[in-house]
Amino acid sequence: MLDIFDFIVAQGGNPEKIKESQRRRFAPEEVVDEVIALYQDHRASEDSQVADEKSITDPNCSSV
Repeated sequence: MLDIFDFIVAQGGNPEKIKESQRRRFAPEEVVDEVIALYQDHRASEDSQVADEKSITDPNCSSV
């Protein structure tokens, strides 16, 4: 079973290793890039939400 961090280089993962596994199983390698893109989108959304919450609770915050 794969963990999301197996796809993310910054988290110690190796996406090339997963792509190689996909090739050996004749499965599409593109799904690895799709998973990485979805993770990055999720992280960006999460960071934006945290900034929004901080600006609501801290009226002196100028991060927005």
